[in-house]
Amino acid sequence: MRNLPSVDDLLRALEGAIEIIGGEVLSVSSAAQADRAAVDQASLRAPSLEALTEALAHVPNDGGYDEWIPGLCAIRAAAAGLADDDGRELARDWTNRWTGGGSGTHIDFDAKWNQQKPPFRVGWPWVEIRARAGGWTGGALTDFAGVEAPVLVPGNPSPLVASVATAPGATNRFPLRSMEDCITSVARPYLIKGVLGRGDLAILFGPPGAGKSALAPYIALAAAQGRSVFGKRVRQCRVLYVAAEDGHGMRGRVRALWEAHGPSTNLLLIDIPPNLGGASDLADVQARIAECGADLVIVDTMAAAFPGLRENESEDMGRAVAALRSLSAPTGAAVLVLHHGTKNNDRGPRGHSLLNGAVDLTLEVTAPAPGERVRTVTFGKNRNGPSDGVTWYFDVQGATIGIDEDGEPETAALASEVPAGAARPKAKLTKIEKAALGALHASIETDGAPLPVGDGYPETSTEGVCVDAWRKECDRRGISAAEDAKDRYRAFKRAREALVEKGLVAVRDDKAWAVRAVQGAGEVARELRGDQGAPPRSHHGVDAAAAHFHP
Repeated sequence: MRNLPSVDDLLRALEGAIEIIGGEVLSVSSAAQADRAAVDQASLRAPSLEALTEALAHVPNDGGYDEWIPGLCAIRAAAAGLADDDGRELARDWTNRWTGGGSGTHIDFDAKWNQQKPPFRVGWPWVEIRARAGGWTGGALTDFAGVEAPVLVPGNPSPLVASVATAPGATNRFPLRSMEDCITSVARPYLIKGVLGRGDLAILFGPPGAGKSALAPYIALAAAQGRSVFGKRVRQCRVLYVAAEDGHGMRGRVRALWEAHGPSTNLLLIDIPPNLGGASDLADVQARIAECGADLVIVDTMAAAFPGLRENESEDMGRAVAALRSLSAPTGAAVLVLHHGTKNNDRGPRGHSLLNGAVDLTLEVTAPAPGERVRTVTFGKNRNGPSDGVTWYFDVQGATIGIDEDGEPETAALASEVPAGAARPKAKLTKIEKAALGALHASIETDGAPLPVGDGYPETSTEGVCVDAWRKECDRRGISAAEDAKDRYRAFKRAREALVEKGLVAVRDDKAWAVRAVQGAGEVARELRGDQGAPPRSHHGVDAAAAHFHP
């Protein structure tokens, strides 16, 4: 005969079920009460109030009512003896982040909080397990071996009994799914059909100047407006853009997007660089995600968002991936992070291979060839659709967004789609731009020095010159006929910005370099001059050969 559960077993299971659904147990048998009292209450206490506060910032509150009640119990038990109010305000803050089937504003928090009285079955272990699942990496791991699990009811328990027969909390986040469950399950919602789904972690990577920070805002606004991108259907959603590298520049790009495509209340921006490797900033960003209900979070860039990250160390990269994944926890958002490519351009994001293995989608951006304007996006890994043969093409141009203090146009980078198979627009240069490009190549040939190593600089050995040295060479060559020094500087600045926009020159800090390979710099300079000797001069002071050069 099959062993049947004892009366005490059933009473213990029933008591737990009543508490889970928010009911109040008026009386229990001595055996059931003894089981609850047998739990070491000290083992349920958090190691410190600081650890509890940090951990709770990573605990999502997206379940139903039957997940909220155990949370209140756990917070009160974890805060016992650490907080003067036994954790009431921590629990209230956690309740206010409720996203599961509505907010917690319609419930009587104080009444339910007062019902949570010792002895408790759940506490710090309940909080810590959910916090670490949400990306929390602080504190030391708890040894859960000494925490007693509630008694399992033998046989085949009902779902109600099974829901309380888990450890250490009242629910188990690892459901058992049958084959029938898999067949009848509903497809996961997409954000960009066949490309990006809810909860995905995606990487958009490529070399500096390839156009990542122009393309990502374009995708962000398209998602916010529900407008298709590159022929892919888009589900309208709320987007949070974390501009960790260039908040000021991002505000300009947002303005350019507004002028080109119209506004959207679904696109929000964080323009103060966060440190997502720190518990406090990570918790603050997660709180913002929960507050605005973001469906897509874009982090620009990984290096800027994780200062000091040792990208080639598996432990550091693992923590960074966990932190990025945790940004999905508050709302189930997809996360798209901008990153750099490898030094050898071997078709993968920079850093430890753990990153490439952990993401769901990789998109590689390739800078345009010299004289070209079109950039490409090549699909690598794609868990939502095909990747072979899928390529996007886009252009980046400077859009006027205002007038600066000198009365000159202020521009921002604006991406636009280029249909596959369409004629590729060339980077047409003005005479001054051609002359300035020739001056740069000549300066590199004469005074070039190896560029610094770091973010924003080429991964391969490349030489460049100071921007001021380039400007002086332009003055020497007379690329502008203006008498006033300020007017000549403005002409140089416009030519410099145009060459950067057209993908022929890169500038970072006070260094400038040509995008073409360094070993060809001498040949390019001679091509711009027209011969091996001194350049012929026009009556305007512009190299005659350079004026006829068509890159």
